[in-house]
Amino acid sequence: MRSEQFSTARYAIWFSAGILFAVPGPAISASGGGLEPSPAIEEIVVTATKHAESLQDVPLSITALSAQTLERAGILTFEDYAAKVPNLTFASGLGIMDARQVSLRGVQGVNTTGFYIDDLPIPATMDPRVIDLDRIEVLRGPQGTLYGARSMGGTVRMITQAPDLDSTTARVHALGSRVDGGGGGYQTDASLNLPLAKDLAAIRLTAYVGNDGSFINRQFPNLANPSELSTRKVARDDFSGAMAALLWKPTDHFTVRPILMTQSSRLNGFPLSDYSAGTLSQVRPFDIPEPAWDRWTYGGISMTYTTPVGDIVSSSSWFSRRIMEDEDISQWTASILGTPLLPAPIDTLKYGHSFVEELRFSSRFSGPIQFTGGVYAQREKNNYDQNSIVPGLNAASGGLFGTDLLYADYGPGNNKEDAAFGELTYRLNSQWSLTGGLRYSKITVSQFFYSTGIAAAGSTVPGGTETEHDVTPKAVIRYEASPDVSFYALASKGFRPGNGQMAPPTSFCGADYAAAGLIPGQLSSYKSDSLWNYELGAKSRLLDNRVTLNGALFWIDWKNLQQLQRFTCGYDFTVNAGAARSRGGEVELSAVPFRGLTVTTGIGYTDAKITATTPELQTPVGRPVQQVAPWTVSASGDYSFPLAGSVQGFVRVDGSYTDHSFSANNSPVNLRLRPSYDIVNLRTGVRAEAWDLTAFVDNIGNAHANLGDNQSEGGELAGRPRILVNRPRTVGIEATLRW
Repeated sequence: MRSEQFSTARYAIWFSAGILFAVPGPAISASGGGLEPSPAIEEIVVTATKHAESLQDVPLSITALSAQTLERAGILTFEDYAAKVPNLTFASGLGIMDARQVSLRGVQGVNTTGFYIDDLPIPATMDPRVIDLDRIEVLRGPQGTLYGARSMGGTVRMITQAPDLDSTTARVHALGSRVDGGGGGYQTDASLNLPLAKDLAAIRLTAYVGNDGSFINRQFPNLANPSELSTRKVARDDFSGAMAALLWKPTDHFTVRPILMTQSSRLNGFPLSDYSAGTLSQVRPFDIPEPAWDRWTYGGISMTYTTPVGDIVSSSSWFSRRIMEDEDISQWTASILGTPLLPAPIDTLKYGHSFVEELRFSSRFSGPIQFTGGVYAQREKNNYDQNSIVPGLNAASGGLFGTDLLYADYGPGNNKEDAAFGELTYRLNSQWSLTGGLRYSKITVSQFFYSTGIAAAGSTVPGGTETEHDVTPKAVIRYEASPDVSFYALASKGFRPGNGQMAPPTSFCGADYAAAGLIPGQLSSYKSDSLWNYELGAKSRLLDNRVTLNGALFWIDWKNLQQLQRFTCGYDFTVNAGAARSRGGEVELSAVPFRGLTVTTGIGYTDAKITATTPELQTPVGRPVQQVAPWTVSASGDYSFPLAGSVQGFVRVDGSYTDHSFSANNSPVNLRLRPSYDIVNLRTGVRAEAWDLTAFVDNIGNAHANLGDNQSEGGELAGRPRILVNRPRTVGIEATLRW
């Protein structure tokens, strides 16, 4: 089975090689009037290094998706664009709305990948809708010098559309869809760009509302006839949001850009499939709803002062988020306490806010030296509230517990980070350049949990505080063989800070403590982990810029891994344990074989293994790093052809393959396989300058992908894993108007 699915990767490699042979000469004109050169590939300008330059000129492995690609591929969420990034995989952790863990190049776990909107950081678990973006940049490898902590595997940047001072434009988009075996969905969004004063100010407004159709069957006994099961469709996501951005340019040298974004998402049930990804069902003994919602607001302001020698930029942001989840833990409660089956909901509320300021200078010197440097400060507060009251629990125990309060927890946390950074590039001559960078960070992180209730008995160590000083260097050498071909070699360091945590209670987990040779005080906090990345890469434009071919090879040494472990009693914790190495590479190719056709392919390979272990980790040396797929492959073809006048028809196919991996949410000794999967999407329709109409089928093969074993707030019920699953086959139609 696996070898048959792996053929997808081989086909994509052969397909990529075939492209190179398909574009050696000029294309034939559609009018029959002779030979007409194919157009060059669209140049993408990125700001990954804190100043604008062509993607092909940055000595760094980057996937960049332009606004045109995002629109034509129908990309709306993180899952949509993640499938297009070589060596990017993701999985589920604890909870639903903030459980996503992203892996780049085999660097897996919480806080290993940095996420940004423009220049300002956001939590990696957020999923802003992909609407009115200029591009998405995914930087592979540690970005510790310019982006600091939590970018040890890489960084994802969502770059918004800036207001336009010159023209009034508008866009309205509407979409309707239906999930195979599930419910209907829709999305309506609109954007307006409005100059307020010529060459002085403009505002850009965006709003959207919609839902993704339900597709999980939630089953429970019918109250009127308990021998029958009632079914309710769940996993519908109702969302809405808005964005407002202002561009004010009082002088030719000074620009101010405030931005405000807000989004709300509400699930009518968890998108989890019991036992395997293919069941698409949840069978429960009680009709206890499991809703979840996520609401956040993000405000920022960037100010740029342009001087003859460079730009001074101040970026400030404020962020607030509230998450609520309700879960049914009735069966786990009965199994762990040995009591009769009773309705046992658990409510979790997480809320927090943060402030970030970065002040930097990016040079524009006339000589061989260029410099980017600055200072950074972040202040963050978060809180965690959890409650579970089970009416009748004390009576069912014969009065043994003395309370119906199963669990109550309050967890305040703080994060303080200050840093200074600098990166200098020296051009030796017309072909060779050297870059060196350094960042110093001081981080203080604290997390405490104050618990009570039956399940908290024996919880005597509520958390802790960690203060760390970290230095993250970077060195790059670049060689330009020609204006179209360059090579680079780099070494860079990345890290993520530690934190405090609540040690599992001894009353429930005493046997686990004894088996691991641990005491609660050892699990009150964990420290930072770090890695070194060594990389060789090449970037090229070929055949009159009708082909771009970029690739990189990497080797990563990772030590003191922060690894999530779970006792058999159901409680989990994080430890610094062991070491790992990850090696592999990625290659990306884009080509225009002839006018109207654009094809792309991305291939990633990662071999990530544990190289040292400890009693706490329990994972044997040689085991794969969990949640990491060895192969990731994506390919697309977009063909446009004339119909009548300015109207064109188009067909687009996007396919992706994600290799097998192993779940991190069960025993580290007995790994659980996550099978490989393929996703193919088809889009076709007609477009003109002012409008387009599209019909689409997403997930044509109706693949049910295991996106990760989801951890329950109580603990996994024996023999019943909960699988985070993708949306089944979805068909729909959408229309866009522009003016």
